[in-house]
Amino acid sequence: MARKKNNKIIIGTKAIDPKSKLFENIRSVYKALKSKYPEFKHVDLPEKNTTKADIWISPPGYLNANPSSIVILVLEDGYTPLALEKLITHNVLGVVFGEKIERPEYEELGKLENLMKEAIRIVLHRTMDERELYKPVDWKFPYSNNSSREMESTYMSLFFDPSAKRLLKDLRVAVAKIIESAERVKKNKKELQRYREASRNQENLKNTGVKEIFKELGKEFKGIRFPSVLITGPSGAGKTLIARFIAERFVEALYGENEDAESYFFHLPLVNMDKSTMDAELFGVLEGSYTGARNSCGALAKNVGGIVFLDEIGDAPLNVQTKLLAYLDDHKIIPVNYGEEPPYAPTLIVAATNKNIESMVSSGEFRADLYHRFDFKLKVPGLEERRQDMRFLISHILTRGHVNPGMEVENITLRAIERLESLHFTGNFRELEDILRTAVELAKASGRKIILERDIMDSVFQ
Repeated sequence: MARKKNNKIIIGTKAIDPKSKLFENIRSVYKALKSKYPEFKHVDLPEKNTTKADIWISPPGYLNANPSSIVILVLEDGYTPLALEKLITHNVLGVVFGEKIERPEYEELGKLENLMKEAIRIVLHRTMDERELYKPVDWKFPYSNNSSREMESTYMSLFFDPSAKRLLKDLRVAVAKIIESAERVKKNKKELQRYREASRNQENLKNTGVKEIFKELGKEFKGIRFPSVLITGPSGAGKTLIARFIAERFVEALYGENEDAESYFFHLPLVNMDKSTMDAELFGVLEGSYTGARNSCGALAKNVGGIVFLDEIGDAPLNVQTKLLAYLDDHKIIPVNYGEEPPYAPTLIVAATNKNIESMVSSGEFRADLYHRFDFKLKVPGLEERRQDMRFLISHILTRGHVNPGMEVENITLRAIERLESLHFTGNFRELEDILRTAVELAKASGRKIILERDIMDSVFQ
């Protein structure tokens, strides 16, 4: 049954002196919550002790609450036997320390605020219709009509969790060095573009031959070197997105901000690739090297001065790992059946894997020297490590055009948000996006502009 508009949610403070510093700081937290959350307007914190309350903030010695009441225990002397008894016999949501609230310690005040907010919302959920408790979809991430790739990439820039903060720090260092390396070779950018086009032009290869291209590369780019990056993290955590972000910064620094980074970005998925042809795909091959072999400069030569993204580097066989190790040293490629001096083909290598690469090094499946040869190693955390970011990510995803076109769905209920927060996302961000995209479609199909909890559940089980 919905709560009547004139009914109050009462917060009782048993045995806490209304004139004390403790009560004053509890009241300041209460006022802050009322000002931030419109749905809390019917919440009251009376100064006088009351015999009935929906929520109790109380020391354990004075607590004899109704079993349905939510309790926040205020401890003075740590976890005494009496406090432990109350934890068992009452509906205790959490514990705060009175002395830390009195000082105040801001971390403890923040803890009290979160507990009070959670307690109030539990009571509201019991007494109000789901649709009365909602957030606009852009409550954490204001909607913008900006449709640039920069805007589309921003959910990896929402860093609140410690693991995500570490990624941001490492990413800044890597990007700074990559930009520095790009700026050093600006004078060579026209030659890099010319050889990249020559390596890709099949008619040109027929006329001049792959060997001639390799010989010219060998003379031109000796001494140019770009840093290499290894990105690890679970499937769907955003490794490709990070790789593209790095590519954008690199292209902007080397070729100018008006250049399309996508035309310099070559995505080479190694997973399920035929191991016998992976060598040729990367480093090039001369016709006649093996049955069916055709002249090809390979991915590295074809992308000179660009970015080669080796997706699932953990699937590379040891022979390819060995040649890649040599390449990362000085950007020399060793084409299949090419018996002359290896040519230089400098590219920015970004590799990624969702495998436990350290374990593969220990077992001998991945070369330790190759692992350590990467200049930068970035670990992208999955959603399980980014729970503090969850509401920002939900809000941001719901403002993305391919998930919620035209912002047709305007709101999402608190129950739907909480249901999302309770899920285990094996597919990480990709799975979260898929669930929210389906939830948007379900809401629209029902003629609603609000996502309900059942839309989330139906999305999960579809």
